[in-house]
Amino acid sequence: MILVVFIFSLVIFGYKEYQKNIKYEKYLSQELFNSYSELIGNIFTTKEVLTSLLTSQADFNTKTVLADLLQRTSMLTQELDYYISTFKTKDDEELKNKSSLVTSNFAYFFQQNDANTPSDEDIDKMISLNEMIETWIDVIINEYPGITNENKYEILYEENKGGDIFIRNHKWKSIITGLDRVSRNYEGVSQN
Repeated sequence: MILVVFIFSLVIFGYKEYQKNIKYEKYLSQELFNSYSELIGNIFTTKEVLTSLLTSQADFNTKTVLADLLQRTSMLTQELDYYISTFKTKDDEELKNKSSLVTSNFAYFFQQNDANTPSDEDIDKMISLNEMIETWIDVIINEYPGITNENKYEILYEENKGGDIFIRNHKWKSIITGLDRVSRNYEGVSQN
């Protein structure tokens, strides 16, 4: 009889722990999805702002907006890189945290230089950043065919509403790893 009560208690305890883990996994998945969605949005917005700067349609605040977007992108990629390495997936072996470093370097460039009256060297740096962002967008489109700046949140929401736990989704890991791979090619260019 004592053995039955003990086994029953163990089953109840195990079930409660399992439920706590599921709740935490859902919470963490939502936090992760929020950061991931913000990152995707920042990449598309950075492309728009950078295009306005390169086509001389920028105003005085454009470089500040761009520096802020790049700095936030740096923080988000670092956070998402951390999640991948914490969960010990096969993707973490490929990560070098270059997306964060490169975007932080570009942000510093825009904080320190007058992008409204750029030198030839500054223009080359902006063109390189533009190429990197375009390649990043290609990485995103590879996982989400048809995604654009206009529909990005709708597509991401559709991806997340299926009831699956986002943290288990392979697409976000593939995109973060892909962004990191692309960023390695721009590490030298991004340095001031």
